[in-house]
Amino acid sequence: MADLAELIMRGPQLGTMFAMVLYGITCMQTFLYYRNYPEDRWGVKLTVAVVWILESAHSGMAVASMDYYLIVNFSDSDVILSISHLMSVTYIIGFLNIFVVNLYYAWRIWTLSMKLYIPILLVILAMIRYSLTLAVCAYSIIYRQSWLTFREHAGSYVYGCFAMGIVSDTASAAILAYFLHMQCPTSSLKRTRRLIDQLLFYAIGAGVAAVLFDILEMIVAWLDGNSSKAASTDPFGNSSYETNMSNSLNVRHHQVKTVTQGPLVDHFSSVLAVDPILSSEQSSGPNFALKATELRI
Repeated sequence: MADLAELIMRGPQLGTMFAMVLYGITCMQTFLYYRNYPEDRWGVKLTVAVVWILESAHSGMAVASMDYYLIVNFSDSDVILSISHLMSVTYIIGFLNIFVVNLYYAWRIWTLSMKLYIPILLVILAMIRYSLTLAVCAYSIIYRQSWLTFREHAGSYVYGCFAMGIVSDTASAAILAYFLHMQCPTSSLKRTRRLIDQLLFYAIGAGVAAVLFDILEMIVAWLDGNSSKAASTDPFGNSSYETNMSNSLNVRHHQVKTVTQGPLVDHFSSVLAVDPILSSEQSSGPNFALKATELRI
């Protein structure tokens, strides 16, 4: 039985352990966000709260799943070989959280580009991805008796989820990097260039990391016939989205410190005009120019 538990559940257990590390980072980032940005719009604050609540539920369900398999039913081979409803609920919550984060990024890209067709395209990609993940979750409930039976019926949907993740994450990172590059001035303002280079580096780095992880998930699913191993990266992958989102909000505190009164402020205040994250009360006045430099992802 130990060999069976090792074969089936080692992957999900490791994924859950790494996900808990990222959950701790997300909790800290959420705390720092509410402490450092009390002037943000209520919609952004609500989004951060929803993402944190969903991630808390996702992490809790992942731990409960490992307890169900490896503690309560460790010696029951039938349970080890089946898909628990706890596992299915874990995936449903995690995929919903990714969908919310994707919508958030689509909105931020719209505030940067001011072109409606771009966020619409990203929302459509996010909806297709979420629809495929819901189909996978439905199959995990219908064919919960066996991981192998589940793979036989839902394999194409699993690959579709990974493929859409690669497409949507690549599109988001590429579009964001393009519009950040377009904001870079042609003048010799070194501080402006340095600031935008930092934003570009973060945007591209986060996008590449997400895409590489999507590719890793697809490779694991393709090389290993054990669907539980293919699913083992889900808790870690889902948590990484929320961590990136909270970090993108908190990094503004660092970026704004690099801005002082002068040409840099004038450039950003004229290019970005209005920061949609700030509340209407905070979007005017002497501090507005500094706030206009905040990270737009």
